[in-house]
Amino acid sequence: GLLAAAAWPALAQGAKDPRTRHMVRFEFDNDTFIGSDDAFTAGWSLQLHSPMYDTWDETAPAWIGSLPGLGDDGKGGRVVRWSVGITQIIVSPSDLSIAEPQPDDSPWAGILGIYGSLSSYDNRRLTAVQLYFGCMGPCSQAEDVQKFVHEDLGRGVPPKGWANQLDTKILGNVNLARSYKLWAPPESAYAPGRWAADVAVGGQVGLGNFATFA
Repeated sequence: GLLAAAAWPALAQGAKDPRTRHMVRFEFDNDTFIGSDDAFTAGWSLQLHSPMYDTWDETAPAWIGSLPGLGDDGKGGRVVRWSVGITQIIVSPSDLSIAEPQPDDSPWAGILGIYGSLSSYDNRRLTAVQLYFGCMGPCSQAEDVQKFVHEDLGRGVPPKGWANQLDTKILGNVNLARSYKLWAPPESAYAPGRWAADVAVGGQVGLGNFATFA
């Protein structure tokens, strides 16, 4: 919200439309903020998103538009864009002070991965496809990250069970997301400084050894 407020004067003065710029995005999640550090412990991702393009051939091979749901409809049609990112996830049991295995609790596990996504959308429909590649185990550096935060920075109980973390495993996934707005106001309702509401339905599916879901 603060960033948006700071950017508004520049936009009002006719600065370059943010839709024509690349966007860097950092996300961080950590459940220690609510007094918990079990199961999902922490996760972060660093992402680079492309500008919004009218057609794929402005930024990527045009044949992408022939994939189901990823068409661009030519100039004035759907918006298309790509994104790439790197992400790390840390999972641990409830009691970090126990060095012995805890088979009835969440495992000690870390995941590090990279991904690329393609999306095509307008004010009514969206299709997005993501390819994910990563690894689980010591290669994720999750042990080093958690020990740095808990021990070096003193932000939690020293974790003692990382000797029990899950073995190294290469991960791969293909994910698909689709959504459709059952009701939406005119596009002018989404102009800066205005409030808008809409109603949408959507779903996601994933296939791979990282997560298979629907």
